[in-house]
Amino acid sequence: MKVEITNNDHPEKRLWMELPITDDPQMIKTIGKLASLMVQDQTEANLHITDMEAPVPNLKKYILTEGYENSLEKMNLLAHRVAVMGETDLRKFAGALDIESINSIDDIQRVADSLGDYELFPDVSSDRELGVYLVESGDVEIPRDMIPYIDYARVGAEYYANNSCAYGDNCLVTKKYETGPQRAVIFDLKVTSDYYQSTSKPPVRITLPAPPVKLTDIARQLGIMGGDINGCRIVERACPKDILRDLVPETADVSSLNGLAIEIESLTDKQLYKLCAVLEAERPDTAARAMEIAFGLDDYEVVKSAAHPADYGYHVLCESNHEERDIEVVEEIKDFVDFEKYGEWRMEEDGVRQTGFGMVRRISEPFEPEERMKMGGLSQ
Repeated sequence: MKVEITNNDHPEKRLWMELPITDDPQMIKTIGKLASLMVQDQTEANLHITDMEAPVPNLKKYILTEGYENSLEKMNLLAHRVAVMGETDLRKFAGALDIESINSIDDIQRVADSLGDYELFPDVSSDRELGVYLVESGDVEIPRDMIPYIDYARVGAEYYANNSCAYGDNCLVTKKYETGPQRAVIFDLKVTSDYYQSTSKPPVRITLPAPPVKLTDIARQLGIMGGDINGCRIVERACPKDILRDLVPETADVSSLNGLAIEIESLTDKQLYKLCAVLEAERPDTAARAMEIAFGLDDYEVVKSAAHPADYGYHVLCESNHEERDIEVVEEIKDFVDFEKYGEWRMEEDGVRQTGFGMVRRISEPFEPEERMKMGGLSQ
């Protein structure tokens, strides 16, 4: 690797230097060369790296970004790392730089030190070639009789859009994620940031649940300092599970939505139905509160079959655990009970809320009467 160093106060003073510096004699020579950039009576030179040559073709644009602190010491450490890279790692490094959000030479060094997190696919340099690879490798399953009609470019483009990838010199570099089996999509988001919008780039898609490392990578891609995904803005949100669509508050950060998605992912269909009933009854105003509700489903009873007070009265007297409710029922009088009136009274006592999923009772502390919902949805 070679770098050009210039005295910013005297631009005519510049020299090219080989890196890395490997021993003391070479360091002594380097100090002597740097001294030549000084001018008479100048006690401290304002030196800066203004050009470079490297076996990584896109490294130069990241190193020479205005505002970076590209000290010779940090450049020398990076040069040591690049000097021991083989051809595969050099191509991985180039692709990884385009995948990540690079804001300093420290970020560049971090990528160089973690090339094991990336995978290189040679001879894949376009969406169509990527699509062909995905189908032929079985990563994307296509019925045999449909293969003649496949739009390979579209298959590749969709994969590229949904994963951290970058095309390089006749290759594709992707970031590995330990995601296990393909996960169901609970939330489908498009996110952006002030920085990303200022560059006129379209929003980035995130599907949840997602591993934390992927959220951090997307935050860095959006130019968010520290890689905090909650620094982004959600500009579009979809919920492929229709049953949940209108029950999760819009005012939500990505981390809380991801936590909620992880919890929902673990629920059975019966538990998911119960969660939806409780969310409609509780009306949480944040995703964090919705996640608390998901964790505490045991504190609720949902009577799916109850649509009227009479249904609820019948449930309490004929189907529920009487010991748990501390009530006594004489079997022979059940045929003479006015379930409508009893149900109205019992709903008041239990603080029941009616939802589109049935009636919901909070066991630990009944719902307040003034918060109660009317049949079929929110009270007006």
